[in-house]
Amino acid sequence: MNRNRIYPVFLPHLGCTFRCVYCNQNVTSGTAPFSRDPSRVLPRILEDIEELSRSAVACRKPGQIAFYGGTFTALPTEILEEVLDAAAFHVRRGTFTGIRFSTRPDAVTRTVCSLLKSFPVQTVELGVQSLSDEVLRESRRGYGADAVLDALQRVRSSRWDVGFQLMPGLPGDSPDRFLGTVTDTLAMKPDFVRLYPVLVLPGTTLAGWYEAGRYRPLSFEEAIRWCARAYDRFHGAGIRVVRMGLHAGPELTNPGSVLAGPFHPSFGYLVRVRWWRNRIDEAIRTRPAFGKGARLILWVGERFVSEVLGPDRSNVSYWLECRGLENVQVQGDKNLHRGEYRIVLESESMPRPQGERSFS
Repeated sequence: MNRNRIYPVFLPHLGCTFRCVYCNQNVTSGTAPFSRDPSRVLPRILEDIEELSRSAVACRKPGQIAFYGGTFTALPTEILEEVLDAAAFHVRRGTFTGIRFSTRPDAVTRTVCSLLKSFPVQTVELGVQSLSDEVLRESRRGYGADAVLDALQRVRSSRWDVGFQLMPGLPGDSPDRFLGTVTDTLAMKPDFVRLYPVLVLPGTTLAGWYEAGRYRPLSFEEAIRWCARAYDRFHGAGIRVVRMGLHAGPELTNPGSVLAGPFHPSFGYLVRVRWWRNRIDEAIRTRPAFGKGARLILWVGERFVSEVLGPDRSNVSYWLECRGLENVQVQGDKNLHRGEYRIVLESESMPRPQGERSFS
């Protein structure tokens, strides 16, 4: 998968035939609504493309031109073709490396895939949200899990990279149903995943359900726990989790932008902190030589020391308190990658390092 920079064009609600119960893309993207006049839609998109092309040339960093929000492949055909033509022009010039977009699974039809094959598309992000038919039905998504598999097969046959966007905490969701979605996602083997726990945004159907007591969002602790478990399984399968939690721009941090739900500007970091806690805690728990008063020395990749420590050394405090350790040291090792660590556990009765091993 191309990991270069992304130059995003936001198309809030464009191409959508209806508004999803949780969705307010003007809030999440911080982008002004598009005019209801179709004649004014295309010029605005083309202007955004030109502005991004100038930025790409100025910074001399390659990347994909990306179309996010709305339902890209459900745009009127004449608009879709002109947008793709404009983007392809800059790809041919070398300004962008290719085209990527997000869309609904049920909008990835044979007809639209045939059209897209004429353009330098590289990556398709599917707004899967859930692979539970019950959750999709209660969330009024308008399709079932079979539509996701159909879309995936069409994207794969076109040889594009594919990503899944998942939303833990939708109406009707539960730990078991979300775990089922994770399991089914692993079986489908997308190239990458995004995890966006549901937030209650103003102006949405979900906001009305929340105020009426019909919907309860995940607590912050629930969202961290669900996502840490999912992250662990995706990491173990070699599927990249490229983002967790919505981007915390001014549009979401302003008072009243989020009515309820597990929003935090560093949500992804906190999930990885919990993931490390769980991994190391399990390694400590299963060590036969473990005893209270032991000393733990832990080596991890230099880039990941802050995640292992946690904010205000919260993971260290947890291990000291919950596992009765006497001391915890975390050291950086430039030769270790994400998820890899070396651990030494010393006890008074066994003063020499016991069972040093490397895990991944």
